[in-house]
Amino acid sequence: MKRKNIIIAALALIGFAWYGCEPMEPDKPSIGNAPTEDQLDFQIIPGDDAFHYILVNASSIPGVPNWDLGNGNKYVGDSAVAYYPSPGTYTIKLTLYAKGGSTTISKTHEQTETDWEFFANPLITALTGGADAPNGKTWVIDSLSDAHLGVGPADSYSPVWWAAAPLAKSGHHLYDDEFTFKLVGFEYNINTHGSTHVNHDGNADEDGIAGGYYISELWSDAYDIDLTTNDAARGPLTWSIVEEDGKSYIVISSQSGNISYDDGNPVSMKSLNGTKISYIFALLVELLATIN
Repeated sequence: MKRKNIIIAALALIGFAWYGCEPMEPDKPSIGNAPTEDQLDFQIIPGDDAFHYILVNASSIPGVPNWDLGNGNKYVGDSAVAYYPSPGTYTIKLTLYAKGGSTTISKTHEQTETDWEFFANPLITALTGGADAPNGKTWVIDSLSDAHLGVGPADSYSPVWWAAAPLAKSGHHLYDDEFTFKLVGFEYNINTHGSTHVNHDGNADEDGIAGGYYISELWSDAYDIDLTTNDAARGPLTWSIVEEDGKSYIVISSQSGNISYDDGNPVSMKSLNGTKISYIFALLVELLATIN
């Protein structure tokens, strides 16, 4: 056999061997189909008063129910208690996570009653300025106080792991950020004046850039980043107060809204309770105070 034919034959054998040895992907086990809308359902049951309602998962297939209560609050579990203190139309969403995926359904709930005791709550008045402040109350970070920013375990009411010394973040576009809570419509507004300081290690910057409310980098290290901002891209934001085990929590309706420093997590800040100043008020002071 000529040398040329030997080479061609050898190449052909290698090709067949490669084809024969190509790994075959086994059939993947089926994990089932995503639930369909007709398999999902939930009930809205009146609670102990005209402002609380019990939401109960009534879906025909098993799964993990995730609730958007329509008032800025979210919950995971077969049932949830929703609080609607003011008149309005609230869109309640149930997302059921099953083996094959997830599906969401929604229902609207019309609230016609007003819980006047809620609006007379001293915490609400302190946060928003009350009925006498239609434009709400604006807060800034209390930069002159010890622990005006801090890190600690989720069950702690103090910055156990790290606490910022006074003016620790000077020069990082954070101390002029304004956070406004309005009683009318429970509206929440953020004004960063074009730039701010957020957590880089926790991907807050990536979430914000994807959402359009963070734009470009000004400075960064391993943990934090300074960014230019477009606050309008955060979209409409609302606030609410949730009571759990005798404690009050301020909750913001979307992850695009933060209170003071953005760490990339959904916002649920521990609030004032009894004679103890809450975490949010320990961090912020009224805008009428000196901004550093």
